[in-house]
Amino acid sequence: SFLQNTAGKTPRFRQAYLAMFGDKNRNIANGCLEIMNAAHRVVKIHRMDRDGNFILNREQRGRELEPTVRHLLQSLLLSKEELQPYNEEVDSLLYCIDCENMIYVDYMRALRLYQEECRSIRMQERTKKAEEQSDEAARSTLRRKLAAGHSRAVVYLSHLALSVMVGVLLCLGYIAAVLAVGLPLLGPLQIPASTILFFTLCAFVMTAALAALFTLISMLCQNKAVTAVASIFLAYFLLFLGIFFNSRLTEPEFYPARQYVEDGQIVTEEAHPNPFYVQGPRRELYQFFYDLPGCQAVQLVAGLEHGLSGRLILYSLAVGAASTGAGVVLFRKKDLN
Repeated sequence: SFLQNTAGKTPRFRQAYLAMFGDKNRNIANGCLEIMNAAHRVVKIHRMDRDGNFILNREQRGRELEPTVRHLLQSLLLSKEELQPYNEEVDSLLYCIDCENMIYVDYMRALRLYQEECRSIRMQERTKKAEEQSDEAARSTLRRKLAAGHSRAVVYLSHLALSVMVGVLLCLGYIAAVLAVGLPLLGPLQIPASTILFFTLCAFVMTAALAALFTLISMLCQNKAVTAVASIFLAYFLLFLGIFFNSRLTEPEFYPARQYVEDGQIVTEEAHPNPFYVQGPRRELYQFFYDLPGCQAVQLVAGLEHGLSGRLILYSLAVGAASTGAGVVLFRKKDLN
């Protein structure tokens, strides 16, 4: 508040402060002021009487000096942004021995903190350098493909085809593992072969649609870490969205009649509407999003009981085609440099 140029106030302190620190960082200025305050307190602690003896005895001086030094170290650590996290380490860096009334510095602890910080900085630099090299290698690979005469559309579609192939192979690997364990333990399948083939086709088409979405993200984003996080987040978001829609769409329209015993008497409750039942345009909107890829994974799990609709394949094809078309158009405009 003393820095505010308010009328009626003495500007000497303000002028002295600005003359010393100018436009320096406020934390640095506060650290310098704390050095002066600490020196002033140290002088007061070591005052002497007219006979040349300390007013405070050695034990009293030690007790007064300890908080002064701790506060000074905290202020100096807070004055530099890189050292602010170590403000909490002051109690471990300074210690006192009661019988000596002296303040000691744990230099080994300070050295360990310094070494840990150096290792952390080197690790961050190596990680950043590896990401830059990986991103540059990916861009260089794309540039070499374009320099070889391939169009951007062909390059994009080749990445999409590879993603779809990997996704389908993962599905086949899961199916093979389930059959290898399930058939010997549970016996032959009880579901018609046509139903199994339809479920498998829905899973493959859904996988291709999701691969198209992930390819769109990876081809337009240069940072591989961001690409991985965004793709994983999208996958889980769609999965949990499907769980939400499944719970709302499977709510019964009416609660059935029931009988129960209350206070020794049989109570009959008539059938009544379910207030949580979704109907009208809202139900159609929920069903539309429920049929999109990602949400379809929940339907594939619950479909054995309720059956699947052929529109799932159409929705997956539509999403795959739309994301591929948008990806090709945007990839043509992308600056690979």
